Amino acid sequence: VRWRAARVRRVAEVGVGELPEGRTRHSEAVLLAAGVVPNTELATAAALAAKDGILVDEYLRTSDPAISALGDCTRFPCMFHPEPARLESVQNAIDQARSIARRLTGRPTRYANLPWFWSNQGSARLQIAGLGTGFDRSFVRGDPDDGRFSVFLHRGNQLVAVESVNATADHLAARNLLTKGMSEHSKVTAQTSVELPDGWPQEPTLGISDGQPRPDR
Repeated sequence: VRWRAARVRRVAEVGVGELPEGRTRHSEAVLLAAGVVPNTELATAAALAAKDGILVDEYLRTSDPAISALGDCTRFPCMFHPEPARLESVQNAIDQARSIARRLTGRPTRYANLPWFWSNQGSARLQIAGLGTGFDRSFVRGDPDDGRFSVFLHRGNQLVAVESVNATADHLAARNLLTKGMSEHSKVTAQTSVELPDGWPQEPTLGISDGQPRPDR
């Protein structure tokens, strides 16, 4: 039986859910799916375009070019995602602020930074490079039973994200690979004895954003 609770509290080893009308129900398991809704009221009141986030262009300008927006509340063109993305990430907010600062000081550059994330959950350090939306293949490097491994996610022949647990070296190498637009060979990534160097030479692959060949750098 599935039901939605307005509030969940834990009593001993039993989850107790409080329904909107005030009644309570006991449960053996509770799934907490928490999300956020961007605050776009001010932008909407200012007649700025918004759709699940304030819409900005590749220079982080809103529909009024005199106004910029950044951070969790913005939806922006992302070369690492097939559609405009809205990211809830410290790294993204900081990098977008730097991008806007460069533009305002006469050094405009298109915002194209690689998204990456991290979180510490008990003894596990979780790190993600890239965005795995729409991946259709995955390869595991390392042994999950050892608590140290990475999952390489592909969309077609393109590496789109790497999710790592207690494997910081893999995460840093993946950030370099993804930033340079390089793919990698599954047979190599599956071998933990083979290092993933920063400058791993690979063949050119198709870029995610426009489908045009992106040469190796």
